[in-house]
Amino acid sequence: MLRATLVFLLAATAYAEDADLIKDGEVAACAPVKEQAKEAVLDALGYAKGEALVAAREHCKKMAEADCTAAHECKYCADNTTCWPALDLDNPCDQGTLNNMLLAGEVMGEVGSAIGETTSSVLSKCNDNFDSEEDCPTLMCEWCEQTTSCHVYGAPQNQCLRDRLKDMAKEQSAAAADAAKAALSQELQDVMAGCANFNNNATGCGENRLCVYCGKDHNICYFMGDKTNKCIREEIQEKIDAVTGVAKPIGEWAGNTYTDMKDWSKGLCGDKTDESSCNNDAKCSWCGDSTSCHVYGSAGNKCGVIHKGAAAVKDKFTEVFGKSSACAADEVAARDAMKEGLAKAKANLQFACTEYMESKFYAQQSLTALQEDAGDASDAVKDSLSEMTSVKVEEAKNALKDAMGASNDTTSLQETLDAFDAANPCAAEETSGAQSIRLESFLLVAFAIAAWALW
Repeated sequence: MLRATLVFLLAATAYAEDADLIKDGEVAACAPVKEQAKEAVLDALGYAKGEALVAAREHCKKMAEADCTAAHECKYCADNTTCWPALDLDNPCDQGTLNNMLLAGEVMGEVGSAIGETTSSVLSKCNDNFDSEEDCPTLMCEWCEQTTSCHVYGAPQNQCLRDRLKDMAKEQSAAAADAAKAALSQELQDVMAGCANFNNNATGCGENRLCVYCGKDHNICYFMGDKTNKCIREEIQEKIDAVTGVAKPIGEWAGNTYTDMKDWSKGLCGDKTDESSCNNDAKCSWCGDSTSCHVYGSAGNKCGVIHKGAAAVKDKFTEVFGKSSACAADEVAARDAMKEGLAKAKANLQFACTEYMESKFYAQQSLTALQEDAGDASDAVKDSLSEMTSVKVEEAKNALKDAMGASNDTTSLQETLDAFDAANPCAAEETSGAQSIRLESFLLVAFAIAAWALW
């Protein structure tokens, strides 16, 4: 008989321990996909890679700090006192600036003190104390004329950004795109025309730092500040609500490649509205704090491992189940549910991390162009580039939240499963034994078929 009751009491927190979730300004669990995501972005943008990138780094590495400028296709990073190629996604200064920006604002409030100190300086540079556009620092912040306020790039409070996203989330005809470009200043049109010279030429487009290549079925080289960019608009139309300008939940647009873990938990245990019915289901755990029923390992469970801690959960499992040599069927069923959930959570993590890392590199590209390459450009060019940089940072920030959520789900299920196995080793052995029997049966059948075919 499964436990009579299993209640974990702890005050709610939003995420796993900050040190485990965020490392060096990034989602720690996403580190394995970083290089793969970077390669995909380098290919899409036509940036130098391989031997060409090595040669560019050697060229800049020899430069003195005073000579390490955009005029020499280089950029100096004070953090590691190194001269980098102007277009290098590994530049730690560019990465650090973007990380602080992404972790600023509402994300900081969710993951707590581990990153709060890092982002406070970013927030202090973009706040409501600036009462004019001239005072709003253009390399970190965007001025919103509609509300006469200054905001860090990607800030959810920026009404101008929300309106821009709503507009870009709507379908745009070719005629409307042409009309939008015609309404721009002649200087902006000239910059756009300069980038368009590299249509169908990703490498040539990538060598021009104010341009960005849109491949897929389009093969168009756009000015980075061009809001008619088909690749960006298609992505926004997929991920942003056209009515509110707010990001859609990842489960709404990712299709079958992503499982909503809250829905998964509700599907197994959500229909059990009282403690008795919840505790009578081997897969489910009742939470007295929220008077709700959850599948074991659910990150949404306020009485689960994320909130109480793995050690305490392990102790509770040991107390309730004991370390019996006998293994009840309901204990095996509970473990099977956790293993199923963990597999889904890991698949989610792979998908969300890839989205996060790729969106980060695109945002880093826009931010670098704004800070380094638009210095001598007109205000119209800078403003247009600033607006699109804010859009790219917003996309990366949304992807960061999704990656944090997927990391949280995976951590919760893995640590709960580990605690369960420590208290109930027989369940793990039973599952492993069943899998071994199924494999042996499969091999026997395969051998029999092969022998029959030869005979």
